[in-house]
Amino acid sequence: MHTITEETLERLKTPAGGYNEATMTILNCWPLTAGWREWLIGRQISDRKLKEAIAAAARGKKHIFRGNTRRRR
Repeated sequence: MHTITEETLERLKTPAGGYNEATMTILNCWPLTAGWREWLIGRQISDRKLKEAIAAAARGKKHIFRGNTRRRR
């Protein structure tokens, strides 16, 4: 288990310097609302979820994949 700290949140930033939906969804913090940082700091997450969140942040994708989202024509 890992306790989320300010340093953890710094590691979870994308290459552009922000946070993406995929990372915050893994942390059960999406959509972001006022006070989300304070809510997250001190919470416990598994090491597996932390690795997933760091990988999602490193990819820098804006959104998580939700299956086939193409419209029919």
